[in-house]
Amino acid sequence: MDNYQTTGPQPLIRASGVCHSFASCKEVLTNINLTFSAGELVAVMGPSGSGKSTLLNILSGIITPTAGQVELAGHPISGASDSTRSALRLSTCGFVFQDNQLIPELTALENAALPLLLRGTKRRPAMDSAATVFQQLGLAGHGHKFPGQLSGGQMQRVAIARALAPQPAVIFADEPTGALDQATGQETMQLLTSVARMNNSTLIVVTHDPTVAGWLNRLVEIRDGMVHSDKPLDPAAGGMGEK
Repeated sequence: MDNYQTTGPQPLIRASGVCHSFASCKEVLTNINLTFSAGELVAVMGPSGSGKSTLLNILSGIITPTAGQVELAGHPISGASDSTRSALRLSTCGFVFQDNQLIPELTALENAALPLLLRGTKRRPAMDSAATVFQQLGLAGHGHKFPGQLSGGQMQRVAIARALAPQPAVIFADEPTGALDQATGQETMQLLTSVARMNNSTLIVVTHDPTVAGWLNRLVEIRDGMVHSDKPLDPAAGGMGEK
């Protein structure tokens, strides 16, 4: 296996000896050892059923592993309570999902401001922060619309705005372009990577698409629940996609 070590004094995320199994099936992840530093742009790839999304859920503290340890922003989360993990996710993480998961009863701007409101930020500063990200993502003028009034690409940009508005330390994206056409998918990755770089956020993207991975600078490949390879991507030397 190729080995790639992150740099920096303190990894933002550390997974040590992580294993996971569900009651109805065999072990999904086996002995995962990974670290992620601030500002890294990481693709997680592998065949369907290889454990990519499960790994993402464990790294973000959504589920706890059967065995092993995970630290997020210096905090051990493997044995932490649900409320502790939820609070840490809210203060540290942003999420982008394939199906957006926007709340249809909220306007686009309210959807984007929701993580800040849940943190306890007052409504006006929260809405102002979301509006600033809307400007960056080309959504100005759409904040008053409801999700059902937006195109698929616009809804995905709102989902990105929701992830970015709190300026999270880490952004987790699970197949963020899977429901988009190729042109909109490329636009989505350009937006995600450019704003992540601007904020020095770590971006971890689960994808099956080599073109999506080409926007990132590190590739972790999962096969049969194990890390098959972990290496840097260099677009200038023939990487997987455009920058």
